[in-house]
Amino acid sequence: MKAFNGQQRQKLHGLAVFAANVVRFCLAITLVFSGSVKLNDPIGTVYKLQEYLNAWELPIPHDITVLGAVTLGVLEFTLGVYMLFGISLRKTSRFTLAFIILMTLLTAYIAIFNPVEDCGCFGDAVKLSNIQTLLKNILLLAMAVIVVWKTSWQVKLLTSNTSWILSLFTLFYAFMLSYHSIKYLPVVDYRPFHIGANIPEGMDVPEDEQPVYESRIIYEKDGQRITLDAEDEDPDSTWHYVETETKLVKEGGKPKITNFYIYDFRNEIDVTDDILYDEGYTFLLISHNLRTADDGTSGRINDIYDYCMANGYGFYCVTASDSASISHWVDHTGAEYNICLGEEQTLMAMVRANPGLVLLHGGKVVMKWSNLLLPTEEELDKPLEEMGWDEEGERDVSKQTIKLLLMFFVPLICLIIIDRIAARWAFYRMVRRKTKNMGKERKGKNINDKLNNTKTKEK
Repeated sequence: MKAFNGQQRQKLHGLAVFAANVVRFCLAITLVFSGSVKLNDPIGTVYKLQEYLNAWELPIPHDITVLGAVTLGVLEFTLGVYMLFGISLRKTSRFTLAFIILMTLLTAYIAIFNPVEDCGCFGDAVKLSNIQTLLKNILLLAMAVIVVWKTSWQVKLLTSNTSWILSLFTLFYAFMLSYHSIKYLPVVDYRPFHIGANIPEGMDVPEDEQPVYESRIIYEKDGQRITLDAEDEDPDSTWHYVETETKLVKEGGKPKITNFYIYDFRNEIDVTDDILYDEGYTFLLISHNLRTADDGTSGRINDIYDYCMANGYGFYCVTASDSASISHWVDHTGAEYNICLGEEQTLMAMVRANPGLVLLHGGKVVMKWSNLLLPTEEELDKPLEEMGWDEEGERDVSKQTIKLLLMFFVPLICLIIIDRIAARWAFYRMVRRKTKNMGKERKGKNINDKLNNTKTKEK
């Protein structure tokens, strides 16, 4: 076998460098996506962490859990951005490797003992089984090892003069996005209850995901059996029918929405269909736990209920609370609206606020509000038919995700450009000032030389 010459070795080295950078970019993009999903929906991450804590029987306070959820999202997002642009790459890659090793060990434990069904690493954006999550982390671990091993091959996209802007803006964006999502609602809603979603349709399995069965009919005559497909013609009357065998050829999909019900426990009736198929508008005040719900806006909620009664709209509070919590809520808020029961996990998925408000029209989610951003009297000064809210169509989640990432990258690039322009202008002014000073010094030196020459001649 002939040895590679210099040019061939140079090409192979170039391909290896290119591959190492591709691995780094894939790892960085995965971390950026995972972190941005958590920052977009930190309350969802809190719910997932609480599942872990309940499985491990660890009584961690809610505020600490929220802080942990935000910290995890900020950490993943920051590591991904730093690795993407090549900032402090040696430290960043090693820290990323340590982080992924920890996550791989955790997901290995989850895959073996199965304390929760879904790890929640990508939130509601991408659902993975525990085995799929472990395989994903093993792949990311291999990528991190390559980046640490070949750090010198990695290409930096920003210089050290600009990295400070990236660092500050990354932290600012991460904390502001998580703050907005906690106080109000997620910017991108990956759940099946997003604005524009039709709940009855989400409760059914789509036609292209229905299970497929194959039927075979067995006939017998004189001890001999034949098997025919369902579409084949029946044999003559001398053949006797024995049985029909049904075989599952393709498993069907699962509905996006499960365990959705609204039960009026006072009247002991299920009002789910009455609400979902009502041709008018219906407000649902959603609170998975009335005991921990924020009652600071109860006055505004009561005003919205009065508006519904005046205009003939439905208004229900749906909760998974016990009777004591319901009585406590009624006593402290003066609620006159009907309070119904629902499934806790479904209510937690409907709106990331406690309480939150959802407006339905014919089973379609028209609008959603957190308790801190409820519709005002000015917004509800006319009938809902004139609002135009129900014109909202089905939202493209992929486009919304791209917008979420552009909200970070577009301002960042603008800041970098402005900084570079300002730096060049400052450099230009510095050079111009130094040039003038050098000119003055040279001119002064020439004058002194002339004076010295004149004095020498006089002597």
